[in-house]
Amino acid sequence: MVGALFRSLLEQVEDRGHGVVLIAPTALRLSGEDGLEPDLMVVLHGGSARVLERDVQGAPALVIEVLSRSSRRLDLGPKLRSYEQHGIGEYWVVDPDERSLLRFPRVGDRFGEPTRHVDVVSFTAVDGCEVDLRRAWARLDLLGA
Repeated sequence: MVGALFRSLLEQVEDRGHGVVLIAPTALRLSGEDGLEPDLMVVLHGGSARVLERDVQGAPALVIEVLSRSSRRLDLGPKLRSYEQHGIGEYWVVDPDERSLLRFPRVGDRFGEPTRHVDVVSFTAVDGCEVDLRRAWARLDLLGA
């Protein structure tokens, strides 16, 4: 799942010169907190986040977490609140079991109501950037996941 999302975002963000797409294990440091380790991050050129040698400091434009049984409470609880508090542009939470993605958009200083996506999701910070979730679900089906 992470690989499919990474590939799609890489083609639409990094290859087109908008920024960089980072995959775990890359630490994210938000205002002095211990490092978090999202599954994926997008740092756009000209944004407030900085990519350093060992980590990312500041708020990326997009953070993505893929749920597992052991991470569900953390990803939808403390991490969600931390990402919201520290100005992450968008937060996507992928549920491979449900074949769905919750998109938490930034609305002012908070996240707005999440929207559920099963086919395609747009990364609104980059014009025309759409991730076809159906390809990712099909890959999971092939792998028997």
